[in-house]
Order: sequence, then structure tokens, then C-alpha cells
Amino acid sequence: TKWVPKRIQKLDLKIMSERPHILITNDDGIHASGIKALWKALQPHANLTVVAPSSERSGVGVAITLYNPLHIHRVEWP
Repeated sequence: TKWVPKRIQKLDLKIMSERPHILITNDDGIHASGIKALWKALQPHANLTVVAPSSERSGVGVAITLYNPLHIHRVEWP
């Protein structure tokens, strides 16, 4: 890669040495087996944030929340 400027080479090395941060989400709920399996598979390779509803909410992805506030709760993860 002699034609690539040195400042770009340094940037590429920095990006490749950092762990990616991945957002995992679903509509099946925080305790669904699929989201836990995905987390277990990716956890050694990336920093992860999991955001999911407290229970199964399939089909409400097009819903709009106007009058009821959304609540976020931290959950202990396996």
C-alpha cells in the first residue's frame, strides 16, 4: 500500500485495532433466546449495547408513542 498516504495508513490501523460497538435490538423481548444467543456470539469480539422491549412486541414497529412515555430499565445480563 505504498500509494496510500501515511496519515491514512495510521488511521486504518487505529480503526482496525479498536473493538466495534454494536447495538443489538429486537421485537421479541429482552428475554428471547435469539437475542441472548447473538449477544453470546458477539461478546468476545465487540462492545455491545442491547435494547429490547420487556416483553414480546412483534408488529408494533410502526406504532407511534404520543401520550405514553417510554421507560428504560437496566437489566442484568447473563
